[in-house]
Amino acid sequence: MSDNTPLYALIAFILISLVFGIIAYSQHNAFYGPVPEEDSKPAILAKETEALARVEQQVAELKAKLRGDRVLRAGIRQEIQETELRTEAVSHMFAIYKDGLKRRQQLAREANELAKQGMDLKTEIMRAKEATRKAIQDDRAKISEEADKVIRRNEQLKLEAQQAIDADRKADEAEAKKHAKRMNFENSYRDDLRSQLTTLIQRERETTVLDPDGEVILSDPMRNFAVINIGSSAGVKRGFVFEVYRELGAGQKMVKGYLEVTKTQPSMSECMILERIVHLPRDPLTGYTASSPEELYSPYATKGGGKAESERAQPLVGRPKTVVLGQVPMDPIVKGDLIVNPFFDPGRTLTFAIAGQGGIKYSKSYIERVIKEYGGQIRDISGPDSIGPGIDFLIAQREAKEEVKTATNMGIKVLYEFELFRFLDSR
Repeated sequence: MSDNTPLYALIAFILISLVFGIIAYSQHNAFYGPVPEEDSKPAILAKETEALARVEQQVAELKAKLRGDRVLRAGIRQEIQETELRTEAVSHMFAIYKDGLKRRQQLAREANELAKQGMDLKTEIMRAKEATRKAIQDDRAKISEEADKVIRRNEQLKLEAQQAIDADRKADEAEAKKHAKRMNFENSYRDDLRSQLTTLIQRERETTVLDPDGEVILSDPMRNFAVINIGSSAGVKRGFVFEVYRELGAGQKMVKGYLEVTKTQPSMSECMILERIVHLPRDPLTGYTASSPEELYSPYATKGGGKAESERAQPLVGRPKTVVLGQVPMDPIVKGDLIVNPFFDPGRTLTFAIAGQGGIKYSKSYIERVIKEYGGQIRDISGPDSIGPGIDFLIAQREAKEEVKTATNMGIKVLYEFELFRFLDSR
């Protein structure tokens, strides 16, 4: 901001000039005398007053101007300060702008570098795309060529396969004819063997009707307890086993379970209703399930081979069926059911003969011992010709076809070993 000293000096100079002018005028009047009459004192005063008024006015104007100058200087000072602030802000902004300009120039250089690299990369990509396109075309050509080869190879294989199938079909047809002839022969042979096995080991209880030995007079199925009407006076002993059945008529019966004597009295015996879990073997060829766990061979199939019939029998070696042997809950043993034991006849001694070349499960000596325990007796036979009167039952084991035929013709009752398993197994 500029200095106001010259202005102040000018004002002081004017004021001093006025004062000295007035003093000089007074001295002039004193030295030269009064002014002419026309210039009388009032007129002079009026002029001086007028001059003084003009001077005061000038002084007031100078003061007003001075005050205006002060306000102006204050405004100018304020503007200068604001200008300095703006200048400082502009300098700061200029510095920021300059720094930004430098950064912009740096970014521009980097952008130019990136653009250059992008162009190089674009050029490389174009080259790679062209190389890839060419490689794809080459691969397509190779794949097409390989596909043509595979198609031709498949057609050749299909033709060869069809030829092989035709040849196999012809061979199968020829083999089928041979197999049909062989099956016809084997079926005839199997039917013959089945007939022989049926005669050999099939259970034939329906052809041997046994008279009842007694009946049930008391039964408690819930406690597995029963009482029969025969006792020690008839030869019943503890451990005897009786089959319980109900007559159906026409020589048929329904087996309801088995009783084992636990206590005897002269005219009656207490019994336990037998019940046990058993595993019934099966025939893996026909699915036949044995009627008792002691059965060893199927009556409906043969394993083939072997000269003797017993060597051709099909063993029951299939997965066994687990069942409970005992009374049926829906048809329990009740009062009035009949009982029978093939080894026992109340009041008399039975005579047995055992025929066959071998037992299915039990030996001849074992069967003889059981018969004697039940009070029976044994008659030894050496063949069909030795069978005669006095024999009550013929027990048939294996290879007893001729003896069975002779006994049947003579009216002797025949029991197969299968039918005795429950009684033999209880000993």
